[in-house]
Amino acid sequence: GGGTENHKTFIANQQFALNLAQPSAEPVNLYIVLSQPDAPDGVYTGIGFYIIETDDNTQRLLRLTDREVIHGSGFERTRQIAMVVSLSSARKYVFVPTTQ
Repeated sequence: GGGTENHKTFIANQQFALNLAQPSAEPVNLYIVLSQPDAPDGVYTGIGFYIIETDDNTQRLLRLTDREVIHGSGFERTRQIAMVVSLSSARKYVFVPTTQ
């Protein structure tokens, strides 16, 4: 992994394009579950994610600015995190899972 946005290796994190192409008056609910393998010693790496709104999600993000991040999960030292995120329709986003 590449770590959080504060690390220069952030750009090494996987990045997933999300295209919400159909216009709708209602937000789209995205159900996110992020998990990691069992830790034999019970000590987990902090995991979390960012969702970034962008005009072009075909190019890799090289850095983040606060105005682009529309949702950040925070980081938890647990095997799995899950949450629902509401996104505006007809927009482009990038989902970036990270470790701490």
